[in-house]
Amino acid sequence: MSCAYCNGDVIQGPLGSYVIREVKGMGGQRVAYSALAGNVEVCIKCFNTPNLALAQHEKMVSDSVQRLRSRGDYGKLVAHVNPVQDVFQHRGDVFLVEPLRQGGSLAEQCGQALPVFTAAFIGRKLVRGIMALHLAGFIHRDIKPENILFGADAGELFVTDMSLAIAVYKQGLAAATPGYASPQQLRNLAASVADDVYSIGATLYQLIVGLRPFQCANPEEEVELTLDSSRPALPAAEFVKLPDMLNGLLCRALSKQPHERPTLREMHEELSRH
Repeated sequence: MSCAYCNGDVIQGPLGSYVIREVKGMGGQRVAYSALAGNVEVCIKCFNTPNLALAQHEKMVSDSVQRLRSRGDYGKLVAHVNPVQDVFQHRGDVFLVEPLRQGGSLAEQCGQALPVFTAAFIGRKLVRGIMALHLAGFIHRDIKPENILFGADAGELFVTDMSLAIAVYKQGLAAATPGYASPQQLRNLAASVADDVYSIGATLYQLIVGLRPFQCANPEEEVELTLDSSRPALPAAEFVKLPDMLNGLLCRALSKQPHERPTLREMHEELSRH
């Protein structure tokens, strides 16, 4: 059964204890609305196909991350993860509530190459958010520009959509976004921190070059190129567009072999030099 709210039948008015204002965006398996919780603006996401278990899983992961706030400096990392505040059902449909971020997503800035300084700045904050998930024991598994949000204030960045997140070294569903998923994730191997490192590398590469590492019109071909161990981590023609230090970092992050990829701490240190 599909969700009436996602099909556009209802886009405004009361929804449980919330009041929907307008549609903010559509993508993947969800539609996002801006809404009010009392006087506070929130984002309500509606699942195209109601899936309470998936929504509850995402809140469980979010709650695990948010509990790290009380552990000293970990709070600075958790600040870059967009929390799931509520999950509820209404007339059989499933909704997920998060803070409303006014700055849009990183995907809106991926149409052209960004300055290295800007990409490195974004990369550092992204790494911090993913560090928080890893400290909580989870791999994000779907890092991409659409899942990186900006706040109203300059410099605010939040990782969102933890629906594919899974405990470290567990095997999950064979779900991935071509162009950002590691070869190991595409093969549905046990999840590891190296999967997220690869996805961060692919995202940074796109920010700096303007294209994904093996961008193709055909997703199946893009997957084949990602899996092809005979190909270099980065298309050779693009090397000249990257500063030497950053070129080395991205080559390592996008290595076909997970043991050759840097740690998140190493990525953060190298990105801090730009």
